[in-house]
Amino acid sequence: MAGKSINGVNHMCLMEPNSLKFKSLEDNLYFTLRDIFWNTTDAYALQAHHLYNLLSNNVRLEDRTIEFKYADVLNESEGKYIEDVFCFFQDCLEGNLFVFDGDNYWSNNDHNHAEYMPFSEWRGQLIKLINLLNVKYNQVRDPEEN
Repeated sequence: MAGKSINGVNHMCLMEPNSLKFKSLEDNLYFTLRDIFWNTTDAYALQAHHLYNLLSNNVRLEDRTIEFKYADVLNESEGKYIEDVFCFFQDCLEGNLFVFDGDNYWSNNDHNHAEYMPFSEWRGQLIKLINLLNVKYNQVRDPEEN
């Protein structure tokens, strides 16, 4: 799977509705990592997969029940998980790791359920998520100040 170039503008392929990101910080992180998984090279896809599996306790989206809860990795006192996510997102912002296929690649039957978002808009959402995670990181690292 990859993003798509439409009229010269790169778009991220979102396999789930973007609106799912706005339920909680964990949802935002989980679905952003899934976006990266679907739109990047193999090495980065594996890293995204690892990070969202840690967050979700290895429970696939399709296997979640009403009782599903994310792992408490965002509240770890050392902030190690968030640090790992920061490093990964930094690579996402600096590197050329996303794959955008040309218009002719897609047939009418390919992933018709997918939603596409201009990469610049998706990148803006990523930066907002990084800022939210930074606030969370500071709360976790120094709970007395928050």
